[in-house]
Amino acid sequence: MWEFDEEFRDQLESERVIAIDMEIATLFAVGYAKAIPTGALMLVSDLPLKRGGIKTKESGQSVLTAYADQHLDLGIEVLTRMKHRAAPSLRTEW
Repeated sequence: MWEFDEEFRDQLESERVIAIDMEIATLFAVGYAKAIPTGALMLVSDLPLKRGGIKTKESGQSVLTAYADQHLDLGIEVLTRMKHRAAPSLRTEW
């Protein structure tokens, strides 16, 4: 497991990596392969590479309570702007 591989963790730290996410990476890979425009808005709730940064039930709920509404509003605003900006250039039929 990568969490216990000191050499790998040192490499991540030297590259200033703060998060690892495989699910969204998969989404982007499929979007790329199928030529589908893809985006993601992530709410980071833990930093496992930092001491004490692993999410607990309480810390996860705290982040969700503090930021979920703002995060959702931001996501809707971005999608609305993208829709108006991209509409004239979209020609694909689904």
